Amino acid sequence: MSYHIEKFKLVVEKLGVGYNEGSKARRPLLYSIPPGIVIKVKNRRKAYGLLSDLGFGSALLVKI
Repeated sequence: MSYHIEKFKLVVEKLGVGYNEGSKARRPLLYSIPPGIVIKVKNRRKAYGLLSDLGFGSALLVKI
């Protein structure tokens, strides 16, 4: 699945979190950014907002 928001293209994967034995129900599918992905952005504030809206909890700034 890809999101195209303004000049951003973000690829996310569906991550199944399995089955909950206690409540005998499937856990929801979560969308996540694949591990090891490097995202190059021009505007950090917009990018952090977009990542936060998608549920991505942490980001590390790397200067290249």
